[in-house]
Amino acid sequence: MPIRSKAVPTRLALVHVLLLVGASASAQLQTGTVCTVFEEDERGPRSETASSCQSNASITVPGDPPRTMQGSSQADSRIDPGTWQVRASTDTADGYAEALAGVSVESSLSIQSKDPSRRGEQVFVTFEAPKVAAHTELETVEPPVSEFDEMSIATTHLGFRFYMFTLTSGSVLEWNWTDEVHEYNASGTFNDSLRHEVTGQLTSQVVPMLLGEGAWFRMSLLARTHSQGTASARVETDPAMYWGGISSVVDAAGRPVDYEVPIHDGMDWSRSYLPGVAAPVPEPATVLMLALGVGGVVHARRRRGALQGGASRA
Repeated sequence: MPIRSKAVPTRLALVHVLLLVGASASAQLQTGTVCTVFEEDERGPRSETASSCQSNASITVPGDPPRTMQGSSQADSRIDPGTWQVRASTDTADGYAEALAGVSVESSLSIQSKDPSRRGEQVFVTFEAPKVAAHTELETVEPPVSEFDEMSIATTHLGFRFYMFTLTSGSVLEWNWTDEVHEYNASGTFNDSLRHEVTGQLTSQVVPMLLGEGAWFRMSLLARTHSQGTASARVETDPAMYWGGISSVVDAAGRPVDYEVPIHDGMDWSRSYLPGVAAPVPEPATVLMLALGVGGVVHARRRRGALQGGASRA
């Protein structure tokens, strides 16, 4: 049966940041950024590794006295093997600004048996949950009388989505997670600020697959900030989103399967990139066989030494 995690709907359109391409044998990596101040966009380059943009603007509005409106936005996104990073920040003084940073990855993988005769056999693959950690900061101050209806607003949004399906058996793996915070300050209220650390609440999943079949997947990570009036907003992944890897592959009887995941796009999707995760521990049977093998070698060397000593005395 396909395994699905609970889906969380997202309300942000990614079409103007993330380049969505068809599935292929090679990984498709994409970073993108958009910085907006007073409705004017500064777009960072679409790149396979990194993208950044920055926008600043100041406008003097005639009046008695004249008003100066200011805004700035900055966005950065980066892809490294096994880790992805997005950052966005905005600051406004009686102004309006948005920042948007996103990364997208499309690739495929397959679980291969080292025994060719087992190709097509059903196995159960445990995918460890990726880690998304970030901190956000929002601040609003009592807004000036302006065209923004005497409001100061700060908003941060961080979203992660992973979707995978197997090409033969039709199993599905899906992770969805969002964190969104708003700060609102109306005329006559006090200054307000909010800071919080956040970790994506994701759980490991067991997916039934066939040995040798392909699985296609798409992953996206998005950060967005919005400031209006006199406010600031920041969201930073801390320092990145990490891929969890594969922790086990077992057959229908629960026995470990000797498997490998071919590397065809420069990324080892079976490996965990989580901080502090140690190398896989051998199965108990493997440890026992290793111990017996080492003991046998030691015993053989001792016996050979004893025989040589007896021959020399003779």
